[in-house]
Amino acid sequence: MKKIFKSAVAVILCAALLCGTAVISFAGGDTLKIAVATDIHFSSFSDLGEFPADPEAVPFTEGLLNKETYAYASIQGRMDWESKAIIKQLLKEFAESDDEFLLIAGDLTSSGKRQSHLELAEILRNAEAESGKEIFVIGGNHDFEAKGSEGITIDEFKEIYADFGYNEALSVHETSGSYTADLSGNYRLIAVDSCIYGEVGGEINHAVLSWIRKQAEKAKLDGKKLIAMMHHPLLPHFAVQPLTNSGSYSQLLRELSDLGIDIVFTGHIHANDISSAKTLSGKTIYDVMTGSLIVYPHAYRHAEFGGEKVKITSDYITEIDTADLTEGYTAEQLQMIENNFPEYSQGFFEACMCRWLNKYVGSAEKVGGWLGLKKGTKAFDELNRLMNAIGKAISLPIYDDGSGDDSIEKFALEAGFTLPESDYERPYQIVAAVMSNFYYGDEREMESETELVFLCLKAIVLHFGVTLASDAPVGSLLNFLGIRLDEDFSLSGEEFPKVVTEKSLQALLTALLGGITEDYSEPSDINAELDTSAKAPDISLISRIVNFLLSVFKAFSKLFINL
Repeated sequence: MKKIFKSAVAVILCAALLCGTAVISFAGGDTLKIAVATDIHFSSFSDLGEFPADPEAVPFTEGLLNKETYAYASIQGRMDWESKAIIKQLLKEFAESDDEFLLIAGDLTSSGKRQSHLELAEILRNAEAESGKEIFVIGGNHDFEAKGSEGITIDEFKEIYADFGYNEALSVHETSGSYTADLSGNYRLIAVDSCIYGEVGGEINHAVLSWIRKQAEKAKLDGKKLIAMMHHPLLPHFAVQPLTNSGSYSQLLRELSDLGIDIVFTGHIHANDISSAKTLSGKTIYDVMTGSLIVYPHAYRHAEFGGEKVKITSDYITEIDTADLTEGYTAEQLQMIENNFPEYSQGFFEACMCRWLNKYVGSAEKVGGWLGLKKGTKAFDELNRLMNAIGKAISLPIYDDGSGDDSIEKFALEAGFTLPESDYERPYQIVAAVMSNFYYGDEREMESETELVFLCLKAIVLHFGVTLASDAPVGSLLNFLGIRLDEDFSLSGEEFPKVVTEKSLQALLTALLGGITEDYSEPSDINAELDTSAKAPDISLISRIVNFLLSVFKAFSKLFINL
């Protein structure tokens, strides 16, 4: 929590440093309509291996319902085997729309393997030929993930996707995949390569930033309005999100603001979310992040530019052509996909969450990394004990079925409390509901789900006799989360571990779920009208961060004052 708090404070200071921007004027009647997709994660069937796999041989499926249908679900949540069909449906809808261009903001492939890149480029090439419309792409971290002869370099990326931005480019940055290209009217695309090749995170390095400066000056001289696209998010969209150029955040925002860039289309996080930051002069920068096309609920965007307004609407893939799938699906699976693809996809996503939880929740590796805990520290060891306990029970039924077998409800009753009623059968279904809510955008409040998650964790931890307290009243993990309990804390020895466990779990959930179970910032994530004029609405990054910190402070106050 300290790290999150410090990061938030740093963002406040950075926002305070933002300076005024130069406004590029252009004709008020000049309009542009584009479609935006990202993280399409195409996979060649040959790169995916054998389908279907033996359900009993697939690891991390403990507790999974409908295993025969969804055992092939990926741990990452991506519908890899359906990626071709989903992408072709997107291209079909784009061709039938009144959108003039399609932008794809990175992670074009799942593995970065050469064969997947080549096949995707051919699919895009056919789509351009059939529709007569142009498609523009930029790379993402997954596009350079493969190693050795199976992978590609940035120069090969430019060659493979030459027809999708590079051949039309006015300028191409020599050592990255960045380029500029004119769209219609007075609009110009600046596609920024934010990849650190071989790593997950992103940055805009000094060389690329210098190139952006030159392109912005040229656009100003040409009377062009810049529209930016990059893979990694520019602004924070939830509490524990790493930022592009986190070490020089204020400088980056100040530069882009000064250069007249006020809207950036991004991806990477797989969620529909729009964040904004306001400079001291009142100019607003918008980061329009779009969810992964092949992850439920399969979102993409439409953006209509006119004057100083940008109208953003969201769309979703709700059907696919099963003829574009590989062989091996059962008749039941095909019928489910044809009858109700969103419902099938939702079940697939739940199965992904089941496998993810089974793989990662048994240790502190994943959560510890999110929180910035280092192996070997007392805080990491405390968290590891907690995660080991949770891992033992994560695949159990939530509610007692009367068979006498273990259930989380049984553990809760042993600890002296009851679980609220719900339609959820397994913990992974709650996690899937929370995450799909975040991915969809405009997060609805999920108090009942958050409460149920907390009570399930509390029951599991107390059942296995794990507390987060060390020998002293203040444990290492509590210290890390910023929790302080007085040494003369007036609780009996029997009550103490229960209270410490409860407060610690609530603090942990507060840290991890910030911006996921409720919308992190304005404006609306799904459909919004953005004002890029100097008289933008008062949606400042400073006020949002301050409000977030106040809400966290109030939450902690309630936790530790109202015992």
